[in-house]
Amino acid sequence: MYIKSSRMTNHKYKQRQALFDANGVFPDKTDTSWQFVNSGGLEQTRQQALYVEMSQNRVRTPARITREQTFALITRCHAALHGSGDLAFSGFTADATIKSERLATRELSEVDSALQACVMHNNRLQQTEHADG
Repeated sequence: MYIKSSRMTNHKYKQRQALFDANGVFPDKTDTSWQFVNSGGLEQTRQQALYVEMSQNRVRTPARITREQTFALITRCHAALHGSGDLAFSGFTADATIKSERLATRELSEVDSALQACVMHNNRLQQTEHADG
């Protein structure tokens, strides 16, 4: 049913579902993360970061997404991936197994390394800005 439905191509639906999976409970409607995803903010930001658009006779490039916005989204995604644990590896029934936990631990280690590289790069850029400023 899910594979054949339009939900597989609906990014906003998938983002809401991923947020639900990462939190483990249905989010509170007043939660800012839920409001951001549910209103389409994450999907809009994703599109803005990837595509050149024409809006009101102006070309808009991905450069309008700032480093701070990008870093905030990367940090949110990192937290969501950790929140989802081994769900991506636990099969259709989403039951944790020794294998799913091992695979998740390995992949989350890669996610942590990638975030650490982003943090170090962001810190270097901030230090450069302060030195120039």
